[in-house]
Amino acid sequence: MKLNKGEWSELYTILYLILNPNLKIVNQDLEILDENIFEIKKIITNNDIIFNIFDKNIEILDKNEIKVLEKYEVEKYSANLLDKIKTTKENTFEVENIKNLISKIGNFKGKSTSKGDIILLNYDNIKKLGKKLSYSIKSKLGKSSTILNASSHTNFIYTVENLPFDKIEEINNINTRSKLLDRIKKIKEFGGKIKFKKVQSKQFHQNLQMVDSLLPELLGEILLRSYSENQKDLKKLFLKPTFLGQKIAEKKIGDFLLAISFGMFPSIEWDGYYTVTGGILIVMKNGDVYNLDLNYYKKEVVDYLMKETKLDTPSSKRYNMLNLIIENGEIVFTLNLQIRYK
Repeated sequence: MKLNKGEWSELYTILYLILNPNLKIVNQDLEILDENIFEIKKIITNNDIIFNIFDKNIEILDKNEIKVLEKYEVEKYSANLLDKIKTTKENTFEVENIKNLISKIGNFKGKSTSKGDIILLNYDNIKKLGKKLSYSIKSKLGKSSTILNASSHTNFIYTVENLPFDKIEEINNINTRSKLLDRIKKIKEFGGKIKFKKVQSKQFHQNLQMVDSLLPELLGEILLRSYSENQKDLKKLFLKPTFLGQKIAEKKIGDFLLAISFGMFPSIEWDGYYTVTGGILIVMKNGDVYNLDLNYYKKEVVDYLMKETKLDTPSSKRYNMLNLIIENGEIVFTLNLQIRYK
């Protein structure tokens, strides 16, 4: 089985949590806040493989078949897997010395159509009851992951007013290394005024309005600002006020980051609810697994997402970005929204 570092980190997370069943809840700076709220009793993968955790061993339930694994074996597999993830230079790779483990647990990978990667049955020591919560896994051992992938659904359309039609070709012929920034500069130099028109995808537009009715316009403004100023850091983009005002806009973007992290896909109708209910499990570079918790520390999750995500620049050619065209008598162009971790 060949997987990338992020995918292998999902298995590593399971092994780590078996050995360390008290969730380490952290703040936005990844400093531990609490290790005593949630104690893990059971781990369930998206493929319905169940890991029952006991003092000295674990039971693996897969399609009515029960297999037992001793804790010392889990320690060995965990150490070998972490070492391989840390040291390999390959994009995808096999881990030879955990093949016996793979044969016992089968396919552990999460579904690409789900925001959640694993489900934990936790005992909540505050409320004194069991809670089944879904978590997203993010790893600092591999490449930074996206939380909103570029697609035709994430295209934003803009109009250009007061620009002579005979300047279109000159602007479209700009092919410098910073051509998107330079084309915007040239539009403004010729007296053009850029205005957000709409989100290209009706489905994505509808999903955004489930968060807030003005979110499409706010994202349109922030996206244009990022390309105009060559600034991708979300936190820095909000240093200047928006049409909603800074505090309100930050709240709306925070709600949006929660939505795309824990529930929303641009191309699928969204009901406004999160499918991830526990938060994010972060695999640190030293191998520790921390939890940004949605239940008791939601603000820390929002602050982390605002601080640690950025707008990304997908292929301008693939998404035909900032190529001016005349449509129904007006000049229009597209920009594409993609967001990833720093």
